[in-house]
Amino acid sequence: MLFLSSTSLAQSRPDLFRCEGCEAILELSFADLTWTVRIPPAGEPGDPLTLTGTVYRPDGRTPAAGVIVYAYHTNAEGVYPTRGDERNWARRHGYLRGWIKTNDQGQYRFETIRPGPYPGRSDPAHIHLIVKEPDRGRLPSSIAIATPAS
Repeated sequence: MLFLSSTSLAQSRPDLFRCEGCEAILELSFADLTWTVRIPPAGEPGDPLTLTGTVYRPDGRTPAAGVIVYAYHTNAEGVYPTRGDERNWARRHGYLRGWIKTNDQGQYRFETIRPGPYPGRSDPAHIHLIVKEPDRGRLPSSIAIATPAS
């Protein structure tokens, strides 16, 4: 089951939308991005997970093309993994991160692994998303990965 934070949550919990790491979205050339990316390197342990969606304009009906989406998450053990040579935001977010630019239909696709929850905490496993509309501000979001009740 996936949960996506929404604008209504922003009104009741503005602290959910502090944009820690928004600067990470500025680390690359947007011209080279496509609408789909594979995040983990070959051999990364974890269950495969594909995250797809569509970004819409404020009317909620018109697909938004050319929107940048930055995603990062923990590994299967709930840790942001590093290799030791990371710089800038990679030191904090680890190497399980990637960027896309929505296609003409506003679609995006991240092929990754299922993140684990933070060790010793009650936060659910989740994927951080930062959305950047061209020439506009950023809107951070999160998708929580929940295991269905048995």
